[in-house]
Order: sequence, then C-alpha cells, then structure tokens
Amino acid sequence: MYVVYSFPLEEEEHLDKILRYDPYTDMSLSSEELEKRKNDIIFVRHNFYLREGSLLGFDPNRVYLLLEGDDDFIKKAYDKLSKEVKGIRREDDSMINKFREYIEKENENISSGIGSMF
Repeated sequence: MYVVYSFPLEEEEHLDKILRYDPYTDMSLSSEELEKRKNDIIFVRHNFYLREGSLLGFDPNRVYLLLEGDDDFIKKAYDKLSKEVKGIRREDDSMINKFREYIEKENENISSGIGSMF
C-alpha cells in the first residue's frame, strides 16, 4: 500500500531527521533506552521518498512524502508524524501514481548515468 503526505516546506529538515533516524545505530542510547523504543516506527527500514513539491509539479510550498507499507505501518506512521511535524496533510490517491512515475524516471536517469560511466 502507498500513501502520500505533504508538509509545509519549512518542516523538511525536521521531517528528514525523523525519517532517517534509526535508534539501533544511535550509539548514545543505552540498551534500556533501546528496549523502550522497540515498538517505535523506524522509517529508514521502510520504503519512503521525500521530494519538494516543485520537483513533482505539485505545490512548491510543500514537501511530499511517499510511504510504502501495510495498513498498520501507514496508521502508525501517520500517528507519529502528526505528533512530531506541523501541517501534515494526506493527499489524494491520484498523487501516488504521479509521485511513483517521478521516482521511476529518477531511477532510470541514475541508472543510465551510471551505465554511461562504464
């Protein structure tokens, strides 16, 4: 299942930190603290893409997050993000295909760029 959320552009840096944080690589946490976080959502272990709206042809004042996961993950992700990031908005499902097409083109461009190096 895929879902697209958007956030005000000024929340991008804060959102990026949340998405990339993995408590299991955070050496400042004790084993007790890790145990307390064992049920936390760890976004970096799931498929997600974060892009500015201007790149996608969407609202340039917002940043867009494409998440992939089962219903339970999507619900928990929304709960966590809505508590920690201002201005979350679930976007219409029609944006999912547009976003995925953009990512596919981006990956093709990367692949062709790497291929031309060899």
